Amino acid sequence: MLRNTVRTPKQYHVKGKLIFGILFLIIISLFTIYVSINVGPYEISKGETFNFFLNYLGFENHLISDTQIAIIQTVRLPRILMAFIVGGGLSVSGVIMQALFRNNLADPSIIGVSAGGATGAVFAIFTGIAVLSVWAIPFFAFLGSFIALFLVFGISSFAGRISVPTLILSGIAIGAFLNSITSAIILFSGDIESQRQMIFWLAGGFDTARWAGLKFIAPIVIIPSIISLIFARDLNILMIGEDQAESLGIRVQFTRNFLLIIASIITSVSVAYTGVIAFVGLIIPHIVRLVIGADNRILIPFTFFSGSIFVLFSDTLARTIISPAEIRVGLITSFLGAPFFIYLLITNRKNFYSL
Repeated sequence: MLRNTVRTPKQYHVKGKLIFGILFLIIISLFTIYVSINVGPYEISKGETFNFFLNYLGFENHLISDTQIAIIQTVRLPRILMAFIVGGGLSVSGVIMQALFRNNLADPSIIGVSAGGATGAVFAIFTGIAVLSVWAIPFFAFLGSFIALFLVFGISSFAGRISVPTLILSGIAIGAFLNSITSAIILFSGDIESQRQMIFWLAGGFDTARWAGLKFIAPIVIIPSIISLIFARDLNILMIGEDQAESLGIRVQFTRNFLLIIASIITSVSVAYTGVIAFVGLIIPHIVRLVIGADNRILIPFTFFSGSIFVLFSDTLARTIISPAEIRVGLITSFLGAPFFIYLLITNRKNFYSL
């Protein structure tokens, strides 16, 4: 009995590496946030940013103007935190999808959630509903994502027990169908301005991020991410195989469907507010897995912070490369992610799971 409760030096070493890695990523995250605040068309120095946080903490300091405080507090900080949280959430969704489908080529869009969000958003713009409220596009994008999820689960359940291949094929079919609807809406929209707004939204970005949206998104992304970490051990067992998982006492159907819903919630709420941010949920989990291994108890937190840093870095590039104009963040993540993923695919073919 005593033997089972005593930790070996190896276990302490692994735990120490885990704690060190998380602390390192947190430090890098804080540094990236701090630097990102200084970057933009309106110049704000690192010292002025530091003074802003001193003022925020209650220390009287007048070495920053009211204009600079307003820019940081109302424009840059909510945008930076939105990019950070969405990047982490999309990455965790990718970890869940890749583990459940036992395929490193899986990502949050594989079951049509992103396609549903895109269709809902362009529908709101096409019908003119988008002008009624700033919440109209996020609401319809969120609604479209869940309609897609409902259709995928409904089609998959016709044959009785839901299986992984059925989910994937249903997701591909629904995603293709919804993408065709999205393309048709854009094509038949007679208003050039509406078409521009649709394409602009589909490219993904954080330019509309405000505190109200951040307060809504943050708990819906962070809480499911924490829940997925609680289920990380079950996720590890499911990666071995469903029959083996059932023999070990895992409720396979419940666990898989629950985690799919968790990943879909994270993806849908992210897509609803930011548009489609491509490649994050695909490449970040795979890159982190190559470095630290496939144990989801470690992979999930490492991937969250890595994805957050990647998206925040991409957003910083997007608003500085052609400043004062901006490039859409989805274009940056695709430009950075696609070539790198092709390189990984060529050099690490044996590390990809097969269905």
